[in-house]
Amino acid sequence: MENKYAQYKRKKRSSLRKASEGMTAAIILIAFIITAAGIAFVILTMGSSMQLELANVGDEGKDAASSALQVEGGIVTGWSPGSGIDAFAFNVKLVLSTGQVDLTNTSIVVWLKIGTGEEVDCANAGTPFTSLTTASASSSNEYTVAFVEGTGSVITADEMARFYISSSSAAAESSEVVIAINTGVALLKITKMIPVGLSSGMNIL
Repeated sequence: MENKYAQYKRKKRSSLRKASEGMTAAIILIAFIITAAGIAFVILTMGSSMQLELANVGDEGKDAASSALQVEGGIVTGWSPGSGIDAFAFNVKLVLSTGQVDLTNTSIVVWLKIGTGEEVDCANAGTPFTSLTTASASSSNEYTVAFVEGTGSVITADEMARFYISSSSAAAESSEVVIAINTGVALLKITKMIPVGLSSGMNIL
């Protein structure tokens, strides 16, 4: 029969083992809680960051949409006999009924590419071209813009402006012409093929 001292030692060892197991379980539980809290913090931080980025993207998309231009009608060309097309005119307006674009803004970039040639930046001519004839008379890659409907320098809904572009090199029949207008927020890119049978004032749809 087990004596009282042996019983005491066995019970003490059992109590110590249970206490150790309980402490281990508590440590594991605390570790899980700390890990879960850390993961939750990371998820919340990432969620806030993604929400902010999406909001910024949305704002940029709205700015681009409200600053987008479209061609209204065709592209009228000026023709130099024996050379080819060396002037272009076309009307633009806003794509949406909201927003505005400052057409005198220095951030506006106009460039021209004829055939297999290089993209050429067009400078603002300063003195406005009033017709294809005056644009054709320029020997430089230049552009001017004037309001057809509306006034001032900012184009808004229901207003329309006319771009005149002169080219230092002429586009021959069956050559491709690319005109781009970058408002600083949105890009209008026009690609046209010069048809056979050049004539002054030709309208390329």
